[in-house]
Amino acid sequence: MRTLVSLDIETTGLNNEQDAIIEIGLVKFKGDDVIEEWNGLINPRRSIPAKITELTGISDAMVQHEGRDLFDCLREVSRIVGSAPIIGHNISFDLGFLKKQRHFERNASIDTFELASILVPHAGRYSLGSLAKELGISLPATHRALDDARVAHHLYLKVFDRAVQLSRDVLEEITLNAERSGWLLAEFWRDALETQTRGTFSTSIGSALSGALKKTKTGQTALTRQASRRALLDAKPLKPKDDLKPLDVDKVAKTLATDGPFATLFPGYETRPPQMDMLRKVTEAFNKNHHAFIEAGTGTGKSLAYLIPAMMWAIQNGERVVVSTNTINLQEQLADKDVPLVIHVLGDQGRAAVMKGKSRYMCQLRLQDLRKVGPRTLDEVRVLTKILIWLPNTLTGDADELFMPAPGERTAFQHLSAQNPACNMNTCTATDCYFFQARRLAESAHVVIVNHALLLADIAVENRALPEYKRLIIDEAHHLESAATDSLTFQIDREEMGRALGELGRTTTQGSTVRRSQGLLNDIAAQARRSLAVDQSGAMEMLADNSANAVGRAFTNVAAFFDLVLDFFADEVAKQSDYPERVRFTRQVRNRAGWKQLEIGGDNMCKELNTLTKSLDTIFRALNDLPDAIEGFDMLLARLNGSIRFMTEASEQLNKLIVKPNDDSIYWAEIENRRNSTRGPQLSLNAAPLRVGPRMQEQLWKVKDSVIMASATMRTAASDAKSIPTFNYIKDRLSAHEADELAVGSPFDYKSSTLVYLVTDIPEPNQPGYQQALERGLIAFYRGSQGRGLALFTSYQQLRTTSRVMSPELIKDEITVYEQGDGTSRRVMLEQFRAADKAVLMGTRSFWEGVDIQGEKLSALAICKLPFDVPTDPIFAARSETFQNSFNDYSVPESVLKFRQGFGRLIRSRADRGVVAIFDKRLISKGYGSAFLNSLPGPTIQRGTISELGKATEAWLKLV
Repeated sequence: MRTLVSLDIETTGLNNEQDAIIEIGLVKFKGDDVIEEWNGLINPRRSIPAKITELTGISDAMVQHEGRDLFDCLREVSRIVGSAPIIGHNISFDLGFLKKQRHFERNASIDTFELASILVPHAGRYSLGSLAKELGISLPATHRALDDARVAHHLYLKVFDRAVQLSRDVLEEITLNAERSGWLLAEFWRDALETQTRGTFSTSIGSALSGALKKTKTGQTALTRQASRRALLDAKPLKPKDDLKPLDVDKVAKTLATDGPFATLFPGYETRPPQMDMLRKVTEAFNKNHHAFIEAGTGTGKSLAYLIPAMMWAIQNGERVVVSTNTINLQEQLADKDVPLVIHVLGDQGRAAVMKGKSRYMCQLRLQDLRKVGPRTLDEVRVLTKILIWLPNTLTGDADELFMPAPGERTAFQHLSAQNPACNMNTCTATDCYFFQARRLAESAHVVIVNHALLLADIAVENRALPEYKRLIIDEAHHLESAATDSLTFQIDREEMGRALGELGRTTTQGSTVRRSQGLLNDIAAQARRSLAVDQSGAMEMLADNSANAVGRAFTNVAAFFDLVLDFFADEVAKQSDYPERVRFTRQVRNRAGWKQLEIGGDNMCKELNTLTKSLDTIFRALNDLPDAIEGFDMLLARLNGSIRFMTEASEQLNKLIVKPNDDSIYWAEIENRRNSTRGPQLSLNAAPLRVGPRMQEQLWKVKDSVIMASATMRTAASDAKSIPTFNYIKDRLSAHEADELAVGSPFDYKSSTLVYLVTDIPEPNQPGYQQALERGLIAFYRGSQGRGLALFTSYQQLRTTSRVMSPELIKDEITVYEQGDGTSRRVMLEQFRAADKAVLMGTRSFWEGVDIQGEKLSALAICKLPFDVPTDPIFAARSETFQNSFNDYSVPESVLKFRQGFGRLIRSRADRGVVAIFDKRLISKGYGSAFLNSLPGPTIQRGTISELGKATEAWLKLV
């Protein structure tokens, strides 16, 4: 092995332009042998932020007493490192700071994070500490530089050992692709290949874990899993009985009774009346072929309340039930925990399957194509490498088993996925297509778990994506309208159009010679020369040349059109911001000077796209007419069909966007020109449906026997002070007026557990003094709660402004503030918050849902502003225009649903106790405020001033 240096630094923050190094640690090694270690504290000549001190243990006092000058330290570090390659976890971060000091600009670097993402594909997390635990490294990752450099050294040896143990052909293929592409890890793969050839690498630290890739988290071997899966694949498809029999409601309810089967599994089990009510309602809806909207508060146990009748119905009648969720977290909870529990209780006779969209499954034929031609980009190289290592051990071909953190990697995988319009069970030539394996499992399952995206894709293709079903349960149902909108939204930009045309290839001129560039058309011509007679191949090459010429003309017109669009939106493009600018194509916009030129350019582009589509279709029909005995064209046909469909949809949608708009659609441009970005302005064109309710009615309510809509938040109240929450708003949005209704309360006692404090002496948002009052109030609130808080904002800008004032004040009380948007991932922020003794977490829209922190860690929730939608958002603005009183009838109900989700972050168990402080005076000063307050589940409400807030919080939490 080569001599390498494992290096780690600690800093005052994440920005190498503004922050400073406070510690450097390194380990110079050759395999197991440590040649030299070095560690040094550095005085940054500035204060160290409290959250950095809490994370690392490095304080101002330490660096002032022990810290050395950065220049002197770097001189010693450079002497030790020399020209050796540098390894580290997320090493680009460390080198970014060091290169800023003009050190190590020419040293090769190896990122152990990237290596682990490839060679440890089943790790739950990829932080240095988590990987150390995963791989049995006993050294601690402490966020001190030398400790972490030591762990990175051991991690490197572990992943190197795994690389050496790869099969010879796989390792050779990876090495070849890495060297051709200029990948920074090329030397690593070459070293592994040479070590494998010599058979010399052996280390106690890097001992082989060859079985790790072949085991699940529970230790089940790949062989056992494969046999189990094969048995399920061989199961007969579920077939509904001719005479469907209703369930015995009392018998179903018995499963959750105090003397029922669930009670025997859990000591101290108690029935929950709300859960029992919901279970009975689901059962009755199935029996009577009714649809039902069911709101079940936090803690109800709604998953079991619908899964038990669903599984019992399916087992009794041979008729599958589909369950759809909005989030991956809930889908995994159902698949890994709740459904297996239900099957166990009901006698192990039920079967369940998870089914995802085609884009989540790898297509083995597309993979073969990529391996033949070789990856063209670094992202393709990385993804192909991960797949080659993962492929021998995967049973599902599910992309969720791969760790692909970068957007480019996820895009590269899409080109290898089964998402192809021409792909179906009749045309697929793969021996074991992963998508159709998943489909077969779903066909034999009693309960099929999907997500809203796949459910809506199935509706869009008239129920051809999923196995046939008549009964459906939609959990997290408050997201259905937005999920339907997303699934029906069309988006296109210059890059996507260019990529799609580039994949076809076009004619290029070299001197007097005209050639086809690499791409699908060239592949078709090459295959024709290999497989067809001379006259047939000549005709096919001529068709390919015609299409390649059409691609060139389309390229020219697409470029000209998008240039016109950029010119038209020149004012918006000139704005540099952290947020995209969205411009809706209203009548006023279409009447602006220059729009006519856009229409002409759009019309020309669409004509060329149509010409290209016709040319491609001619080739498709010619290939399709070839005798079945001629092999080699199946995959080419599938790729060609996909291109034809893409070009057809792009032409149709762009024609509507620019030339012939539809009154039932919303059109807009999204322009992104981020500050300090080197990419330049990015522009996309978008189209979304104005209403999704009619489609839901035609393709859901009318065609399914029973649809259960379940959520913790579906009801909204009117602005009348005496109004009670109803399902009217959501039922109207989804055109489900005839559905049954049931609202069951939470088992939590909100009256005694939750104080809602309405701040009375704060200006309304956007009035003078509001921001300053908010800052004072939050500081008082979190001092009173001793941290342990979550603050919900509606904009990053306000969050950052508030944090700059709050953080230095709260640190005086040893309360650390974690701020969304500082470069830390949402998951890591939540973990840091849970681990801290006294902390406040500040988040925007993504934190209003999905945060589940039980116990005292989260006792103080601040809602800084009511979550109204941005009035200028194209979809929101267009839909607002369909109401006579858009604010009361649309804006307020939408905000109430989000408000209730935010409120629900606080009380997550019976033992929880907390305070919700609301800093939006409109709850008191505006008539619609009662719509928000009436939607709450009966907490204690108190009105008071900012000066009284701290004491009220202390008293409620019994901290005084």
